[in-house]
Amino acid sequence: MKINKKKTGVIVCSKDFENINIKMGDNSLKQVEKFKYLGSIIAEGGKNREDILKRIKEPKFMFNNTTQLICSNNLSLEMKKKMKKICIWSVALMDQKYEP
Repeated sequence: MKINKKKTGVIVCSKDFENINIKMGDNSLKQVEKFKYLGSIIAEGGKNREDILKRIKEPKFMFNNTTQLICSNNLSLEMKKKMKKICIWSVALMDQKYEP
């Protein structure tokens, strides 16, 4: 396996800030405050407030973008239910399979 030195970072999950210096060959790896892993945001300090807010905003955004279509009188009730299930619930539940 090859590791890209330019794309690799280091994060410390601790209540207290700690500056670390890890080297890979001659290069020091940069310390990052947060990164994304399997759709979840991992933050320094172990807090996941940003990830929680992201998961709340995504279904709201999808709902707001499809409200006009779902509220349209041109679609049957069954079609509206399918649209809601496909567009909104799939976004709301998409990260659930990765939770421990």
